[in-house]
Amino acid sequence: MTESPGAWEFGRQVVLRPGRAAQALRVKDALPAALSIFLAYLLVSAVFHAWKPFDFPPLPGGAAMEPPAGGLLFWIGAQAWQIPLSALGILLTAWFVRLLAGPGLPRRIAAAAACALLPLVLIGACRLARMPRWIFASCLLALLAALAPGLRRVGRDVWRPLAAWLLAVNAVALASLPVAAGLVLLRAAPAYEAFQYAAAFWMLALATYGVGRIFSVGTARAFCAVFLSVVCEVLCLLSFHILGLVTKPTLAVLLLTL
Repeated sequence: MTESPGAWEFGRQVVLRPGRAAQALRVKDALPAALSIFLAYLLVSAVFHAWKPFDFPPLPGGAAMEPPAGGLLFWIGAQAWQIPLSALGILLTAWFVRLLAGPGLPRRIAAAAACALLPLVLIGACRLARMPRWIFASCLLALLAALAPGLRRVGRDVWRPLAAWLLAVNAVALASLPVAAGLVLLRAAPAYEAFQYAAAFWMLALATYGVGRIFSVGTARAFCAVFLSVVCEVLCLLSFHILGLVTKPTLAVLLLTL
């Protein structure tokens, strides 16, 4: 591969010209640029949420939630959890792509969905049976170890492009923050929520497109792999909370901002 593209240029291409950005992954190492985009997003997002009124937009059903203490430092700590979650998402996306590869797509989708829900079954069993934390942690590690055979089937040449693409997709969220800040100033809650949903769907579409190009798989398989990896990230976050690693305020804001 040739030199890495600049973070600004690569991020712009991912958002506006994803075809050109995906093609560039074949000849350039875009991971350094993608890491810059991702870290910039985490920092700017932390500043944005520390500045934004915590009660905007209002929670569904008029629910109330106490603003977390700590200001900017709290939000930096909360956003830092996206680093291990994103790493897990990269691994799981590759694993699900390999699971979904081959004939019999409906059967493979059903199997992949069942695998994605295993952490939820474990969380339910932990709550109902009052499972000790060390047993719960051991079960989670066993699930993680079970990924090894599938991950070994992933070619080494796809890891850097895959990581670069999934991290660079955060350029959408980074670029959307000025518009979101304007909507906050206008107190336009419905428009703010609609804009956030639109940005999230565009990020999902871009992730699906890139995964499909990198692995040379159809849109349905790529979408399922990306979507199921996001589901697993959320379940992993809940598991971290059960283990006492993530506080309740951090869990609540991450679930609202993921």
